[in-house]
Amino acid sequence: MACRLDGHVVSGEIFNTTNYSVHGWLEVRGWNHPLLLQLTGNCSDDLAGWHFRFESRSASSDPHAEAASPDLETLATQQVGPTGRITMVRRGDTARGNSEAVRPKSCPDCPPVKTQGRLYLEWFSQNGRIVVEIADSDVEFVEFQELSVSGGGEHGAALRPEEPGEAGDSPESDEAELTASGDISGDLGDGESFFSDAQPADDDDEEDPYDLFPRDLQLQLDLQASQTDWDWIEDEDKSRAIREMELMDDLIENSPGVVLSDLFDNPVKCPLPDELDDEQVEKALKSLLAELALFGIAMDVCPHFTPREVYRLLLHEVCQEERAYPELRNTQWVQHYSTSDYCELCQAEFDQEFDDRDSDAEGSFGELDPDEDDLDEDLPF
Repeated sequence: MACRLDGHVVSGEIFNTTNYSVHGWLEVRGWNHPLLLQLTGNCSDDLAGWHFRFESRSASSDPHAEAASPDLETLATQQVGPTGRITMVRRGDTARGNSEAVRPKSCPDCPPVKTQGRLYLEWFSQNGRIVVEIADSDVEFVEFQELSVSGGGEHGAALRPEEPGEAGDSPESDEAELTASGDISGDLGDGESFFSDAQPADDDDEEDPYDLFPRDLQLQLDLQASQTDWDWIEDEDKSRAIREMELMDDLIENSPGVVLSDLFDNPVKCPLPDELDDEQVEKALKSLLAELALFGIAMDVCPHFTPREVYRLLLHEVCQEERAYPELRNTQWVQHYSTSDYCELCQAEFDQEFDDRDSDAEGSFGELDPDEDDLDEDLPF
């Protein structure tokens, strides 16, 4: 079941000015801190590339507004995971008085434009599917950046050279399966995947419009949660933060963790990237990211990686080699991985920046470095 924050979000600010990265904050009624967003993906086409601010026109300005409902107490303060639909149905442009809500993208120096409309924010995180729908919002479009992948190149091709007989070489092997042993294998039979082509709907009852979760996943998670019994939870006098810190300390000291492919109770079947078109690859990537997000595991994407390359990296490298703790599911702990750690272009840019700073530092020091004879003259002995 989706967690709907419609009546709780007062205002917010969203940035999608970097390709495949959406971050920002939401003001939640009754909270004394913002809800932070660090999401993988882009906004829908109408909002992609934009930095915008919004405010609910129906939100109360009373500083003593009613506190957030108890069901929000388990909401992770830092939300990570893939984007769903982030879009807007515009009602008009208050600045120009027409139906165009956004200034022309060819006019970056124009002043920000404000508009009104229905804002729909959706993402998948540690708390599952989150939806914020504001029927009457004021939106200010601040800045636009064209989104593109710079540098090009198939990074993923060099991640794990496939030998004859490995997954992907055989025409029958067109699906990857992350099993308890960490192997990649499987068969789609007739070439079908578990990813549906169903498009998102406006129906409030639609729980999973992108089919990012298998139908029985929520039931499995609820069952697992009900069967989990940690002694430290029994102390009700401890705050959630303290309990989770104690859990983390215990895990670090006593548990080696598991590789990411072992986090899931049942095998997660993932179509191989080379068997999918671009749209299918993105669905498969977001499905895998949504399941990892339940454990607080996030993937940050650098400007040089395409969704296909990110998906290949996750399947062949990250999920097979990196480790995490299954006990941290639905906690506040977040574990970030980044494509920049595997990107030669990012590494070259970092090295160049380091060399430039080193040269500037040496130049500045050389200008200030006094002559050794002058130093001797100033010594009192």
